[in-house]
Amino acid sequence: MDIDSVTPNEEEVGVYLADYLRALAERTGGHVETMAVEPHRFNVFAYWGEPAVTLSTHMDTVPPFYASREDDEFIWGRGRAIRRELSRR
Repeated sequence: MDIDSVTPNEEEVGVYLADYLRALAERTGGHVETMAVEPHRFNVFAYWGEPAVTLSTHMDTVPPFYASREDDEFIWGRGRAIRRELSRR
């Protein structure tokens, strides 16, 4: 949560995610690929077996970056998941 991934600073979070998934894939028979998009930006594709379904999301967050914090009830931090249609009608 404390990696600055505000667009276009996704490289560090991408490296973290790819390394984390590679370690998991090595233990469980999966595969991880990175695909360059532009300098310092890439996609991460992880799969186990033949993909029948893929889940697509993004690693960047909206500005500004701020570090996470916790209290007795919540974990606070920047980030959001946006579901987008992969094809338009």
